[in-house]
Amino acid sequence: EYFPPLSTDLAILYDDASSAAYRMSAEKNGVASTAEVVLMPPFSNIFRQPVLGDGLKIVGLCIGRYPQTRRLLPIIQDLVSETGCVKEVVLRPHPACDLDLSSLLVSKKVSIQRAGRSLQDFSDAIDLALVSNSGVALELLHNGVMTFYVEGMDDLANDYYGFVKSNILPRFEMTKLKSSDSTAMFFGKEWKNNYSFYDITVTRSIQECREEVANKFSQLLGV
Repeated sequence: EYFPPLSTDLAILYDDASSAAYRMSAEKNGVASTAEVVLMPPFSNIFRQPVLGDGLKIVGLCIGRYPQTRRLLPIIQDLVSETGCVKEVVLRPHPACDLDLSSLLVSKKVSIQRAGRSLQDFSDAIDLALVSNSGVALELLHNGVMTFYVEGMDDLANDYYGFVKSNILPRFEMTKLKSSDSTAMFFGKEWKNNYSFYDITVTRSIQECREEVANKFSQLLGV
């Protein structure tokens, strides 16, 4: 709701959700939106459908910039106590988080991803992810990682970005670790349609988007 109206000839945005936010801003401010919009995803790899296999799970837990460690601790303790479901818990701190998180290493099962490692490395190393309020959820889903929202891991409002309300992030419950089939049902055809609003690569190739951007630039410059 705080987006400024677009005042450009050409706007290159990530997704339909961003485009809709700018349209709403223009309507709220009583301004005619004249910018031509084309979409260019931030991803360099293709979309992968989130899946969750059977057996022991490696759980990735994304820690925000300003985490509430006293709230994170019981979540981590609950995870490691699920001996029949959880093999390992990998913590990924926000790049700007400089807090000492050693108090969260409550078990040999818990580790912290080394600073500088990419989100792709993190995605490849885990079976499912738990997030608070963060756009990292969109990237994890794009990489094929089943991702769940956990309330209370930061001080932002519940479902601050509306991902739960938009039905692209389910809320996490420990029972989801034990039932792959019921979890997979959430990430079905309807979910994919909802998620495509935030990730154009669900329906279009990255190359196709790049070609459209190139064409629009050429038209704008008259070449």
